[in-house]
Amino acid sequence: MFGFLSGLKISKNFLIGLGIAAILGLGIFAIKHLTSELQDSAEIKGQLEVTTDMQTKGIEDVKNANEAVEKLKRNPDARLSECLRNSRNPEACASQ
Repeated sequence: MFGFLSGLKISKNFLIGLGIAAILGLGIFAIKHLTSELQDSAEIKGQLEVTTDMQTKGIEDVKNANEAVEKLKRNPDARLSECLRNSRNPEACASQ
């Protein structure tokens, strides 16, 4: 099979070692490439989780704000107290 190598002055052990070194080199390259891909996908997953958490919090904040507005619409005392707390001109709150 390797008859063409018989004329060379290279030992079989050297060729076997060279083959093993090549296989190890390819294995190391494949492992580095795989870990790089895994790290990239983990970063993307982390970014998606953060984005999802922020969107969920935003939706909850909007729901809380809408509930507060409804509470102010239903309760005149709460509406007056909110007006007095936030108004620059408290006399304007008396007309509400």
